[in-house]
Amino acid sequence: MHRLPTVRTARTAPWLLALLFLLAPGFSPFSPRTTAWTEDEVKGPDPGPIVESVCSQIEDREGTRFWALVQKLEGLGKDAVPALRSKLSKAGEKGRLACSKAILFLGDVEARGEAVSVLEELAQKATSKEIRVAAMETLGENGDPDQVLPVLEKIFDGTTDPAIVIPLARTLWEVDRVARARDKLIDLLGSQDLEVKQEAALALAEIDYFE
Repeated sequence: MHRLPTVRTARTAPWLLALLFLLAPGFSPFSPRTTAWTEDEVKGPDPGPIVESVCSQIEDREGTRFWALVQKLEGLGKDAVPALRSKLSKAGEKGRLACSKAILFLGDVEARGEAVSVLEELAQKATSKEIRVAAMETLGENGDPDQVLPVLEKIFDGTTDPAIVIPLARTLWEVDRVARARDKLIDLLGSQDLEVKQEAALALAEIDYFE
């Protein structure tokens, strides 16, 4: 008659299998496979093709779909830095932004300067306003204030477009409490454009200015 396994047999079965494995011909507890993982197993898959794939898709992504790919790059770890770095001069605007941000996130000292330079260029010259703003905000969040403030203040002084001025003013305040940036937001509360007025009010709320 067929008997169902009991709790006891379920508990002891793994021990029996382990014993049989230990007694198997050729087994040695000191074999390389049981004492250390190979270098390829520790590193995991080559991140290069993943970086390549992400950069081929990212130019067509917007909003949260774009930032999801940025997070994917950041999640590859420091082994991906060489591949990310190679894209700083080859990818499109969104790809260069994404790879620069990922490098700063991963904290690679050697590649940091190059990533910051790319972000400064995008902040000043990108064809897309959204990319310019994202580059400015990334510099504000991750850059050395002494290095990035002159660049951001130069942009601030040279533009009147509210789509650039408002997020940049918020960034300047967050980086170094730049008073004229806050004052510009206050001035924009008097704008005849309702959307501009609302965006300025939101930016002031985000920097905890409620006077």
